[in-house]
Amino acid sequence: MAMGGYESLVPYIEGEENLTVAVKHIVGALGSNKNLTKDVKKILAELGSQLTSMAAIKDDDDMVEDGKIGIQYHLSILEEKITMVWDLCPDEAVKYRNAVHEVRNLTERLENQCSPNFY
Repeated sequence: MAMGGYESLVPYIEGEENLTVAVKHIVGALGSNKNLTKDVKKILAELGSQLTSMAAIKDDDDMVEDGKIGIQYHLSILEEKITMVWDLCPDEAVKYRNAVHEVRNLTERLENQCSPNFY
């Protein structure tokens, strides 16, 4: 195999590492804050929308599965960190929980539409 095949993976790996670092930073920041401002809530909502639209764009089955697993993993971490805020803002907690549920349902529907039936 030519070295070019390996070189094409480098930007992808670097991008994944940058994304991981950014998500860890966000999770840490959320964990240290007791209250979320309207701006932060708006940014998190936009992030959720962007992740949802990214799932719809991917056409490779493996990439869709990897994306879904990554989204679920990061959302579960965010859910854990935001739990502290729920006691302070019960109405926001319900809205957040409903949004997460919608994202999961949408992800499952997209996955079902993208994966061929082999039965």
